[in-house]
Amino acid sequence: MNELLDVAVDGHGGIERWRQLSRFRARVSIKGAIWDLKRQPGLLDDVLLEGETRDQRVLITPFPAVGSHTTWEPHRQTSETPDGIVLTERLNPERAFDGPAASPGMSCALRTSPARRTGITS
Repeated sequence: MNELLDVAVDGHGGIERWRQLSRFRARVSIKGAIWDLKRQPGLLDDVLLEGETRDQRVLITPFPAVGSHTTWEPHRQTSETPDGIVLTERLNPERAFDGPAASPGMSCALRTSPARRTGITS
């Protein structure tokens, strides 16, 4: 492991503790100036994050709106109803960052398109 990762893992109980965990659940508010710049203040206020530590999978509830949740996996991102009905889907979500970028690491379309405010398009 690199030094920063060593510090982070050690600060949270060590590698043996990490190996005991398979899932996590946390109620969080993710804030910052970026959401105001994107005209989305409060987008991630008081959401529930649920994930798995051995697979890249995170569920965000409620998101993008009350009454739905978003699931992110490396190959697929969805927005769904509580009953599991898929409202929107994006395959290969990392492709959203392809194309000309006005700022490092973020495509113009992702930054400006109202249809992509949630990061999901069908």
